[in-house]
Amino acid sequence: MKIHSLEKWERCELAAQLIRRRLRTFHVKDLLNLPEAEIREIHRMVHGSSPSPGGRRSSLYCCRTRWDQQRLSLFVLLYREVGGTNSLRKPIDSRTLINSFDLFQDICPNPGFDLTDAWLLLSE
Repeated sequence: MKIHSLEKWERCELAAQLIRRRLRTFHVKDLLNLPEAEIREIHRMVHGSSPSPGGRRSSLYCCRTRWDQQRLSLFVLLYREVGGTNSLRKPIDSRTLINSFDLFQDICPNPGFDLTDAWLLLSE
C-alpha cells in the first residue's frame, strides 16, 4: 500500500512540474494516467485558476516557419541526448521531457513554443 501511495505522489509531483511548464492538462493525463479531477486540482494549486478550455492542437500549429522548424529540431536533438539514443522510439518520458525542455529554454530563452508543442512534436 505504501509503494502505491509513493508512486501516486511521484506522479502528482511530475504532473505539477509539467503543469508549471504549461503542458495542457489532457496531455498530462495521457502521459501520467492520473484522473482528470486530480490534474485539474493540481492546475488550480499551481496557477490559482482552472485550466482554460481548448481542443488538442496539431504539431503543424508549431511548425509554421523555417525558424520554428530549426528550433523544434534542436529540441528533438536535446530530448534524444538527454533520454538516450532510443528515446524517440519509446513512449514519452516525463522526466526526460522536463529536463530537455528546461535545457532548451536555457539555450533559447524565448523559443516561441511551449511544452505542449514539444509534447505534440514528440508524440507524432
